[in-house]
Amino acid sequence: MYNEVEGYKVGQWKEYAIHDSTRISGFFGEYRFLSNFHPAEVMFDGVTYPSSEAAYQASKLKVEFRSPYYKCSAKDSKRMIKEDIKNPEKILYTADQFDDRKYLIMKRLVFDKFYRNRHLNEMLLDTGHKSLAEYNNWKDVYWGFDVNLKYGENNLGKVLMEIRDILRENGL
Repeated sequence: MYNEVEGYKVGQWKEYAIHDSTRISGFFGEYRFLSNFHPAEVMFDGVTYPSSEAAYQASKLKVEFRSPYYKCSAKDSKRMIKEDIKNPEKILYTADQFDDRKYLIMKRLVFDKFYRNRHLNEMLLDTGHKSLAEYNNWKDVYWGFDVNLKYGENNLGKVLMEIRDILRENGL
């Protein structure tokens, strides 16, 4: 079976994910909770979304066009945004404007995910001081690290480690 949204065959992640005593590289298996695709309620602009992915995709749109994202799966949000951003009347920011904001939007969403969902908070803190990297094979080099291209900024991993430090330092 092939997951077209995430770009891998089921189980294929085991070929490149590295989970050892110093790092979690690949948010799969027992570390799937680190992924934005993991179902976990988050609040964004006063509305609850079923995942940080759905909220992140909705953040690209004007408020009046976000309601379909309130209850959709992460996978569906990824599919829907591809159509929605084709309509200039729906988008909140230009591509350049969104690029300037996306890291902070993601940081806000990831913080809410792990603050609001206490069991996930504990799981994140249980990763200790391990390096966190969003390994993938679907060319996401901004949020992750593409194992085929052997490149990536791993910004999602950076956000997760920042949030983990904030939670730990503040006893949250």
